[in-house]
Amino acid sequence: MRLPDLSGLRLAMTPEEIREARRKLGLSQVEIARRLDVDVVTWNRWERGRQDVRFPEILRLAFVGLEVERRSA
Repeated sequence: MRLPDLSGLRLAMTPEEIREARRKLGLSQVEIARRLDVDVVTWNRWERGRQDVRFPEILRLAFVGLEVERRSA
């Protein structure tokens, strides 16, 4: 299995990037919030740009992990 190329990766994600990454995984806000153990209200705020992600590098890694998991299924 090939892992995504992470070279040149920006840590911070825009609200649009967060939303698009979730949609690419085929998950609703409720589903991804549950999978990542994040309150759904917090997730919604991230996608609307109402709240900054405190640890953007962890969110990026979580997206990579979910993508690897999806490809393995």
